[in-house]
Amino acid sequence: MLKKVFLGIMILFFSWVSAFAQDTGADFQQEASYLYRTLACKDIQAAPASQQPLFANYCKQFAKYAAYYRKVYIETGVPFLASLRPANLPKVVVYPFGGNDLAAALASYPDADEFNTISLENAGDPRPFAKASAPAVRKELAWFTQLVRRMLVFHDHSSKDTHDIDHGLIPGQVSLSLIAAAQYGYEPVSLKFFRVEKDGSLHYYSHDEIKQLEKVRAKGLSKTRRAMKFSVAFHSMEIVYSKAETGKKIIHRHFGANLDNHHFKNSPLQAHLLAKGKVSAMTKGASYLMWFNYFSEIRDYLLQNMSFMYSDATGILPKYAKAAGFSYTTYGRFTGAFLENNGGQNAKDLAREFARQPYRKMPFRYGHADMKNQWHLIIMIPGR
Repeated sequence: MLKKVFLGIMILFFSWVSAFAQDTGADFQQEASYLYRTLACKDIQAAPASQQPLFANYCKQFAKYAAYYRKVYIETGVPFLASLRPANLPKVVVYPFGGNDLAAALASYPDADEFNTISLENAGDPRPFAKASAPAVRKELAWFTQLVRRMLVFHDHSSKDTHDIDHGLIPGQVSLSLIAAAQYGYEPVSLKFFRVEKDGSLHYYSHDEIKQLEKVRAKGLSKTRRAMKFSVAFHSMEIVYSKAETGKKIIHRHFGANLDNHHFKNSPLQAHLLAKGKVSAMTKGASYLMWFNYFSEIRDYLLQNMSFMYSDATGILPKYAKAAGFSYTTYGRFTGAFLENNGGQNAKDLAREFARQPYRKMPFRYGHADMKNQWHLIIMIPGR
């Protein structure tokens, strides 16, 4: 009995310590609110009077894209995906190669409580945009409008998009997360930045720590990515959202990280993900990276820890999934990879898998289309 009481006290103690550690982090809720009100077109009067016409023009386009997203992905996509999903899945979602894409995660798992996206893109500094001049805002909105269009209309991004987004005044991952959440009725109540410790725990940066790191620039997270203009403190973020209608809260964490074997194996991020236990998973628009052995560690993590997965063709190949005991169900059509080399033998094997199975309709685009611009989806469930 005493042992149980002691154990209960220790659990409460460590829960309190964890909560306290998070509470000590610097909260950029005010900056998040400004980005939400202007870029998600909730209240452009939050902007300086001289900039409000710029946001009004932006919001005219935004309204068209948001209406399309609601019609295709919320009204059609959400119920379709729900019909394929087993009940009682883990409420924690892990989405590797998921930069810029909370929108797809919410469409895929609208009942989840925690969303973890991981990609080479950094969260971004939320402060500069609110202080930008009108000419700078005009310039930023010009390219950001196209980025929003790709997210809400095509559910996809190009490699150039994801590279360029780290070098403007608009914090890419922060802002696109806010816009995605807004489509589902969520509002930001907290924005914090963190690093992952060696044991996998999260350390939330304080205002003093961010000030000390102000001139330490974030590096590009791969050889093809150049250094950022903002601090290393803004690699990874956590946004807590609340839905006014129901009071439900969700957490979106974005990890700026390289998922190749060299960086992921035995990393703090790997330790953090393993500590979550079983998760719900998804990936799309991932440039076919998990087809190859230099991304085998993140692939193996998913195969060992996921209870369900949605993906386009850039996810896990059938030869790996079936060997790990997963069923592999295809929707739509796939005849070849859209990349120039068409994926070689891996693409041929995947096309053969699609051809072998009965055709199942795919009513909307989920990530990359194939080489013939055909929509498709893959469902993976363990033990079936």
